[in-house]
Amino acid sequence: MGIDIGDLSTTMLCSIPPSTASYLQRIGRAGRKTGTALVLCIINQRPHDLFFYARPEELLCGDVEPPGCWLDACAVLVRQYLAFCFDQGVRHAVLLDLPATGKQLVDEMIVNKVGNIPTLLDWVLSEENQLQTDFLSRFRHDMRDDTRERFRVESQMERLREHIEEAAAEFQMQRQLLQNAQNRLKDQKAKLDAETEANELAEIEQEEKILRARRQKMSEITALEVLTEHGLLPNYAFPERGVRFSGSTYNRYKSKAGKLEQSERPPIELVRAASSAIRELAPGNHFYTHSHRFDIQQLEVGSRSQPLIKQWAICGQCGHMRLSAEVDKPDAIPACPQCGYDGPSGQCD
Repeated sequence: MGIDIGDLSTTMLCSIPPSTASYLQRIGRAGRKTGTALVLCIINQRPHDLFFYARPEELLCGDVEPPGCWLDACAVLVRQYLAFCFDQGVRHAVLLDLPATGKQLVDEMIVNKVGNIPTLLDWVLSEENQLQTDFLSRFRHDMRDDTRERFRVESQMERLREHIEEAAAEFQMQRQLLQNAQNRLKDQKAKLDAETEANELAEIEQEEKILRARRQKMSEITALEVLTEHGLLPNYAFPERGVRFSGSTYNRYKSKAGKLEQSERPPIELVRAASSAIRELAPGNHFYTHSHRFDIQQLEVGSRSQPLIKQWAICGQCGHMRLSAEVDKPDAIPACPQCGYDGPSGQCD
C-alpha cells in the first residue's frame, strides 16, 4: 500500500488476491509512468488460486465492488466535508496551492497566520451555510436528523480551524523537541574536557547524528500527511494515529590510520498501531524490521506543555473513573458521583 515509484515496471504476486479490486490495487504499484507493466502471479495449490488459474477472466474482468461505508457517522462526514471544502476552494480559484511540507503548514497557521490554507478557511467561513447545504444534499437519504444537527456543529469552520491549528502546533512541538534535544547534546559536548573518555564523546556524536536524521525525516512530512494523521482529512482505513518508530543504523570500522570511525545509513521510520506498539516498542525491548534488530532506547510521551499522561482517580467500590485534577479542586465533591462511596480510592496513569 502506498508505494508510488514511477520507475517500477514489474509486479510479482506470491498468491492470488481475494478479489478483483485487491488484484487491481496490488498490480497498480507498477507502470505508473509508462502505463504498461509486467505482472507475474504465482499460483499456489489452493482452491482459490486454482479457480482463478482456470478462469483468469473472472479475476481480470470481474466486478469491483465499492467499499462499504456507514454514512450516518458524523466523524466520517466531517472529514469528507473538509476535503469537499478543499475541492470547492480549488474549483472557485480560492485555493491556488497547498503548503508542501508540515513546516510550511506551521508557518501559515501558527507563525504568519496568512497563506493558502488561512485564505481558504476565511472563504469557507463566508460561504459556510451554502457549503454545508450542498454537502448534506448528497446524503439526505442516508443521514438521520440528529446526525445532521451534530454535523452542522462539528463542521463549523471556526472549530475546524482550531483543529488544523492544533495539528500544526503539535507538529511544531515535535520539531521543537528534537531541537531541544540537539541543544542539550551541544551543551553536554561543550562541557567535555580533554580527559573525557573517547567513548562518551562518541556516544554524544552518535546521538547527534540520530537527531539530525530524525529532523531530516520530519522535514519530508507533507502538510496533507499532518492533516490526515490528525483525522482531519479522509483516509482509506480511518486509522488511528499510532506510534512513530525511528531507527538508525551505523557501520563502524577502522580507517587506514587505525582510527575507529562510523558511517551512517539512511534512517528507518514507520508507524505501528498503538495496540502493537505498547508491546513492540517498550523501552529495553527489541524490535525487528528491515532485516535489522533495533534496541528501543527512548520513548517520547508528550511534553510539559502538552502532556500525554493523565492521572485518574478510581472509586474503590464501583470502579468509576475521573481525572484526579477534578477531584483535587477546592469545590470538588470527593464522593463518587456514581455510587456515593467516600472511602479510599486508587490511582492510575
